[in-house]
Amino acid sequence: MIFSDRSLREKATYFPHSPEPFATIHGIGRVKVQRYADDFLPIIRDYCSANGLSEQIKRGVLPATVALVDGHNRTSQVLSRYNAGRTIPELAAEFSVTPRTIIGHLWRAIQAGASLRSDNLLAYSTISPAEQQEALDAFATLGTGYLRPVYEALGERVSFDELHVLRLYAALQEKRPES
Repeated sequence: MIFSDRSLREKATYFPHSPEPFATIHGIGRVKVQRYADDFLPIIRDYCSANGLSEQIKRGVLPATVALVDGHNRTSQVLSRYNAGRTIPELAAEFSVTPRTIIGHLWRAIQAGASLRSDNLLAYSTISPAEQQEALDAFATLGTGYLRPVYEALGERVSFDELHVLRLYAALQEKRPES
């Protein structure tokens, strides 16, 4: 079996005409695009032409082939778009993932030495500014390598989701030279 029933239904719904839309179909990744796109796409295009149908865009899904097209992995794609002004919720919707996944990509990027804009990171925190500062002070004391020590130092009052955002901000503050 090459394609699942869901994949076949999606191809019959969206009628992909080129490799990038083909990669948005459920169950079709880089390998299946490379192996099967050249065989299946002409059949789909011919069928659409004969029946007066056109390709439909599958919204909210980033094709798996984007990494092949621009030569970047998902973390660098997220970083680039975030630094260009996209928000965490916008990126989560674009890549069809949770905001927490986007934050994880941003964390990996700064761990690899990338620069990250920090101008609006605290806007994603839902705790009070005083609680934010308490958490940032804990990160300054305990470091940003692990969340659990900070979680425990704060009396387990701040959620791990909050700590992921605040850790990003704290790590960026650590990287800034003293003025």
